[in-house]
Amino acid sequence: MLLNYITENYKAGEPILLQNLELNIKYDNLCQQIKKLVDEGKLCRYMDGVYYLPKETISGIPYALSADEVAKVKYVSDNTDSYGCYTGHTLANMMGLSEQVPQVKEIVSNRTSAIIRIALYIESVCLIKLLSNILLKNVAWTSTPGYSSCTGTLFMSCS
Repeated sequence: MLLNYITENYKAGEPILLQNLELNIKYDNLCQQIKKLVDEGKLCRYMDGVYYLPKETISGIPYALSADEVAKVKYVSDNTDSYGCYTGHTLANMMGLSEQVPQVKEIVSNRTSAIIRIALYIESVCLIKLLSNILLKNVAWTSTPGYSSCTGTLFMSCS
């Protein structure tokens, strides 16, 4: 039942957050079923609460999620809603205003409670909580597909 739900709602290689699964199953039972799917090789674990359906690359090597994909789904937007955006040097680089590639990606998000730094395996992400909520209507889409930016947050820094 759980595997059918996941394959119907998610593509192979797409991050699956446990908090986003809308099932009428107790959390403990859900975790047990997810662990069983991981042990059977039908699901892969990226980190606590983040999973994905296995996928192979063209060369036959197992596909692994990137930290950027996980950060985008977890803190920026999913298929239906936008709850964060890139800011600072990350936004400037994405818009082509700067060639400097930031070591720490800065994200303004509703899904954090304060300014914190987290590590998603190799990449570092700085999460910033704004006083006002980020909604789909106040997010401007940049020319980079799949990335969003909040207007007016270009120079916010996470030092």
